[in-house]
Amino acid sequence: MLHALEFEAMVESVAILLGKHDYAAFAGRAGKQKGNTVRTITRADQVKEGERCDIQGRANDFLPHQVRHIVGTLV
Repeated sequence: MLHALEFEAMVESVAILLGKHDYAAFAGRAGKQKGNTVRTITRADQVKEGERCDIQGRANDFLPHQVRHIVGTLV
């Protein structure tokens, strides 16, 4: 059974990710092997159109699979 996304909860959760944090928990294996997993997310926007939800972000750098894991966690 599919459930509707809780868009407002996603917006609130993304706000927590803004700023400088250690994103090791969201990195793939290759990202963790890089050593430094601290990144700064400076912007994250969510747009809902009907049943579609787009998320756009800006950071100083992203770890491999970081965005995929963040979006999967939000969903």
